[in-house]
Amino acid sequence: MSDIFDYEVLEKDGHVLLTFSDSEQKLQNITETQLGKTALFTDRTDLSDYQIISAYRSAWHVESSFKQMKDTDFLTVRPIFHWTDPRIAIHIFICVLAYRLCTLLRKELHQKGIDCSIDQCLESMNAINRVTTFYGDIAKPKKIEAFIEGDELASRIEEVYGLQQKYYS
Repeated sequence: MSDIFDYEVLEKDGHVLLTFSDSEQKLQNITETQLGKTALFTDRTDLSDYQIISAYRSAWHVESSFKQMKDTDFLTVRPIFHWTDPRIAIHIFICVLAYRLCTLLRKELHQKGIDCSIDQCLESMNAINRVTTFYGDIAKPKKIEAFIEGDELASRIEEVYGLQQKYYS
């Protein structure tokens, strides 16, 4: 902090006093020489400088994907109820595949003018239900079907894909 602030500790009348001030010159010096500087090391000589920097700056996408699969109600990898390596591998493969399908759905929705996160999409779609009720004589029951719509986002998604026509008829 001494690289940014000027300070002095004084004793006066038995009291300890601290005086400090920021130094524009010191802050400007640090900004020009240290802040925002990142050194990247790679053995990928086949990539251009732009490609290396672009790959570095897009690493947050991968981190976000892992965070999504750890902390979500819909696409979580855990708990794993398997004890053999092949079954654990298949479980994780299915979770990653589900995440990939959701990212493709999100991309397709974006192209159709609907911007939402994966969690928002799945939460809204979770509210849509097709309910079939049987009543009357057990041998020949009567059947009533209902399509329960969700919120505005779910309605927009339902309209884009025509879900009610596909699953209600």
